[in-house]
Amino acid sequence: MTNSNSKNCIISQSYDRINDCLRGVKLNIAFDTFYTSSASNFRGIGDYTRNMIENIMRLNKTHSIFFFSPDPYQDTSIQINKLQSFLTNNSIDLYHVTSPVEYLFNHNELLNREWFGDVKLAVTFYDVIPLIYPEIYLSDPIVKNKFLYIMDFIKNCDTIFAISETTKKDGVKYFDMDSEKISVVYGGIDRQFFQINKDSDVKLNNQVNQPYILFIGGMEFRKNLERVLHAFAIINHKLETQYQFVMTGFFSEVEKQKILQLAAAQGIENQLIYTGYVPKAELINLYSNSSLFIFPSLYEGLGLPIIEAMACGAPVLTSNTSALNEIANDACYKVNPESIEEISEGIYNMLTKSKLLERYKQEGPKLAAKFNWENVASQILSCYTDMYVN
Repeated sequence: MTNSNSKNCIISQSYDRINDCLRGVKLNIAFDTFYTSSASNFRGIGDYTRNMIENIMRLNKTHSIFFFSPDPYQDTSIQINKLQSFLTNNSIDLYHVTSPVEYLFNHNELLNREWFGDVKLAVTFYDVIPLIYPEIYLSDPIVKNKFLYIMDFIKNCDTIFAISETTKKDGVKYFDMDSEKISVVYGGIDRQFFQINKDSDVKLNNQVNQPYILFIGGMEFRKNLERVLHAFAIINHKLETQYQFVMTGFFSEVEKQKILQLAAAQGIENQLIYTGYVPKAELINLYSNSSLFIFPSLYEGLGLPIIEAMACGAPVLTSNTSALNEIANDACYKVNPESIEEISEGIYNMLTKSKLLERYKQEGPKLAAKFNWENVASQILSCYTDMYVN
């Protein structure tokens, strides 16, 4: 573990650097990239963090940028010493924890204000989903205590970047976070998603041979796939099996078997297509050529997939709850995600009412254009500076 001398060294160097910063606002900024060591690297957190950092580095003309990522296979005490050496040796002024959830199962003790001395802390705050569904995510008392520990760490950071107004309100409501410290930074999408490709056929090894509905989200409880499959089956029978159901993302063999059983019970097993993870160009192709993108998740802190789909001109059906309701505004068809009847009715309306479908195809790209990573980077860089001049 570290000693008091190293802590004092960090504090002393921080005061010297702060004086310099106040004159010229030139900071040594460090990003925590622990997310790259977990599955988050391939999910929304990974996409959000990579794009945020890349655009900050592109826009930044003043500050020095550093990176630190704990080794998940080393002892926590070793990692604490490494962290403090990193902070001292690089005279770090500001440390940004980009994904605190990574510490839920590894190196939880690293999220301790004491280890950072007088270095200012920023944190990206995604959601409080485990607390919304504690029976699913927090049934283990040890995991629950670690989650609450992480929330307390977020609460005590100097600046909190919430990815939606919903997340900000949840932080204030459930953990009494100071709303004055929370800045809402929505996130953005790559400009490639606006390069709609309607001329390219979606083949996927010759699996796609009908119009299709696109789903992204996997088998995680809150992604709501079971209800979606029931709703799809109802409508596909009603429309005499006109559509296929395409699913992107990772599904284990066990999950595939469960889905197959659900589908077989509904008589739609021959309509399902798994793509696995797909590169961005292929994902854009899938969005652009889909008859409908469906994302009625039970709860989201943001919901970038619906923004991507809207940018591609895909009509979107999503939830009237959480940040999805906030982000979708009036550019998506919204349903109660817990109602199979509402989901199926929404699918039917979208697929059979041409004027309704055209409305969402037109409104979606307009709304999606407001979400871009350059704005995200600019907003965060401004907040970094404000931490030292206010």
